[in-house]
Amino acid sequence: MIVEIFLEMEGGFDLMTADSGENGVRMAADQVPDVILLDYMMPDMDGPATFRALRAQEETRAVPIIFMTGMAQGADGRQFGELVPAAVIPKPITPETLTATINSVLAGFDRQAASP
Repeated sequence: MIVEIFLEMEGGFDLMTADSGENGVRMAADQVPDVILLDYMMPDMDGPATFRALRAQEETRAVPIIFMTGMAQGADGRQFGELVPAAVIPKPITPETLTATINSVLAGFDRQAASP
């Protein structure tokens, strides 16, 4: 919640939050965000399954996804296998690190070039 407040007030981001991967996939298709922050471990539908669902639908196929993970090997990306997130942020996450990562991903992202 603190990170959400920081991102909205200090980072100037407009946020949408979902309480599950399934709801997030639906919301993202309806509102097509500029970037998606995705936790690796979630109940019901975990981060990798949510990632695959987002990539499978036309509306969100090109949206950059940033994984947040508390897993020790998360920062080097080994547990992602064939998934290719735009960035991986290990927990604990500071608001400054998250903001800098989001801005970096958005600055280097060309939605037109990423579209199939």
